[in-house]
Formats: sequence, structure tokens, C-alpha cells
Amino acid sequence: MAVASLVMLTGVLLTVPLIPAFKEVRRKTDAEPLNVIQRHAGDIRHFAHSFAEVIQELKPVLERCQRSGAGARGVLAGGSEYLVVGNSKNIPGLVKQGEAFMCSTVVAFVAEFVCPGSVIFGQEIYAHQRFTGGAHNQYRAILGENDVSLGPASTILRWAHSEKVLTAAARCHLYGRISAAQLIRVEQGCTFLRINAPRIELGTPLSAKESVGVSNNAVSGRHPGRLLYDGDFEIPAGEIIHNNIVTRGRLVIRAGARVEGSVKSNKDMLLEDRVTVEGSVISAERMLIGRNCVVHGPVIAERKMVIRTGTHCGDPQEATTVSSPEIEVEEGVLIFGTLWARQSGTVVGRQ
Repeated sequence: MAVASLVMLTGVLLTVPLIPAFKEVRRKTDAEPLNVIQRHAGDIRHFAHSFAEVIQELKPVLERCQRSGAGARGVLAGGSEYLVVGNSKNIPGLVKQGEAFMCSTVVAFVAEFVCPGSVIFGQEIYAHQRFTGGAHNQYRAILGENDVSLGPASTILRWAHSEKVLTAAARCHLYGRISAAQLIRVEQGCTFLRINAPRIELGTPLSAKESVGVSNNAVSGRHPGRLLYDGDFEIPAGEIIHNNIVTRGRLVIRAGARVEGSVKSNKDMLLEDRVTVEGSVISAERMLIGRNCVVHGPVIAERKMVIRTGTHCGDPQEATTVSSPEIEVEEGVLIFGTLWARQSGTVVGRQ
């Protein structure tokens, strides 16, 4: 009897841990897809939208400071201290830290503000009017309702968004997510990771005279076929191709050629000067895009990408994505949509 009881007890103890597995076999709840909250699924403006909701809490204070021109201090519902700067030309309460000055509170500027240089902002900034930053400033994050201008050698640690135009002077470091509702201009010597705007200018855009051979007019009404090549492939200079091109080797498109489809190579890809591609351009390794090229679709390289001056990616009517782990882009390049260097991106001078 004792032996039978012991065997029964052992069986129960061995069975109990398996109950969840038996239930899963019948109901299969773990086979369902995970519930992903879409607003967290990669929107470049997610953090800016979240901070805008925080600023709504300060709306009565901001309106009062706008009318009076005075400043205000307080604590947000989340526990962060805030400072509202009215018509003052200075930021009160800055603390000297080595060669720089430290501001450790959330700051809201209700009037147009020109910031001094060598200031470290440890929390987010909200600017209701135009914000102009000084040289060598460091920002955690910036939300601007108007234009935002970063001074030379400034740093964005997390994100920055302007509802109008965002400009970064020479040698800025743009980490995290940088976005604008109208235009972003990034000067020579800047580094970046992820940038999004309807229009992205790298350095000063080329004049119409300099942009020889650049046309953003896409061919419509065609449905190209597909050509597959086992090895390397080369499109001669000036040739017009009415097909999609896929090659298992290296792809070279010579100067002035036009492809009315997409191109993909499993090795390196070279687009010489004045090449036009109506579709996407994808390389499984490295990519070099020459001067004054036009690519209407996505531009993706799995290892490294170099884009020469005068090249246009995307167009005002249809945004695109330019992406690679490492991107080197010259001044004079114009991109409509997203520029995403997953490891490092640099704006260099014209070669």
C-alpha cells in the first residue's frame, strides 16, 4: 500500500510541470503572433511625439509666459524639473562644468532664442519659435515648432525634430533620430545615423549649371521584364535598358546609361556619372554612385555606400530610403525621404 501511494505521488509530481504543455497542445495560444504596438515599431518621430504630449501639460504655463515675457520653474508630472525661458536672452541657472556650462532641467523657450556656445543640455529642449544653437553645444533632444539651427561642432545624443527646417552646421554629430517636416540640411564634416525629411540636402545643393545631366523625371507606363546574369555584368555608356537587372557578380553601369527598371548585384556595384535608374538599386556588398546620377527607388548596400556630388535619390512626389551600414556622401547630394547609416554616416567635401 505504501509503495502504491509513493508511486502515485511520484506520478503526480512528474505530471504537474507538464500541465501547461498539455494545455498548449489543445489551445495553441503561443502559436499566435506577438502583439506589437505599431507606434513603437520604428517611427522616426516616435520620441518627438511622446515629448510633444509632455509639453501639452505645460501649455497653460507657456501661454502665460508668452504674454508676460517672464520665465517659470516647476516639476512635470513625471518628476522632471522644467524651466520656461520667456523673453530673456540668457538661460538662468547654468552651472559651470569644466570648459562648458550645464543645464540639467527640461527647457522650454517660448520666444525666438539664440543660444550661447559650450552649453550641455542634460534634458530635452522645446522651442516654440526659431532656435539657433551656439558652437560646441551638446543636446539630449530637441523639439522645435519652428526652424532649428545647430551651431558648428554640436552634438545631438538622442533625437531632434523640427516642424519646419533643421540645419546642422559643419562638424556636428547627429546620433539617434533626426527629422523635420520640411527640410534638413547637413553640412560638411557632420556625422549622422538616421535622418528623415521630405527633402535632405547634404551641404550646399549644386546649381542648375553644375547639375549637368540630372533629371528627376521618371518614365511611366512601362512594365519591365527581368534579366538574370550568373557572373559580372556591364551596361555600356549611354545605353537604355528596359528591364530589371539581377546579377550574381559585379554590376557596372557606365556613364549616361539609363535603366527603366531596378538593378541588383550580389557583389559590388558601380554607377558612373549621369546614370539614371527608375527603380531600386541594391548591392549585397559595396556601392559607388557617381556624380549627377538619379535613382528613383530605394538605394541599399549591405556593406558600404559612397555617393558623389550632384546625385538625387527619390523625388518630391515619392520619398525613398537610402541605407547601408556605412555611408559616405559628398556635399551637393539631394535625398527625398530617409538617409539611414546603420553604423556610421559622414558628409564629406566634393572630390
